[in-house]
Amino acid sequence: KGQIVVTSSVLGVRCVPGSAIYTSTKWAVEGMVGCVRKELEGTKVKVGTVCPNAIDTPWWKEPERGGKRNPDAVPQTMLSSEAVAEIIQMMLNQPASSNIER
Repeated sequence: KGQIVVTSSVLGVRCVPGSAIYTSTKWAVEGMVGCVRKELEGTKVKVGTVCPNAIDTPWWKEPERGGKRNPDAVPQTMLSSEAVAEIIQMMLNQPASSNIER
């Protein structure tokens, strides 16, 4: 009995021009989680993913770590890390009979 929640990205379920490498890694996460979910069917272990859009972290302003070099390329609307944590907590607090797939 338990729950596994994996953080992926909205780009694990959508495609955006110019993000092929990042998007392919998130599609791989979605595929892996889907397989694990099937493998654990009937075990009372629930498996789900959280697929947030851009999260407001310092990374966006750190091009040396992969962030955007052009400030105009930084999304104007971003989620806070606290909001993502709240979503994960909500998933974990669902009744045993619920589906936390996505």
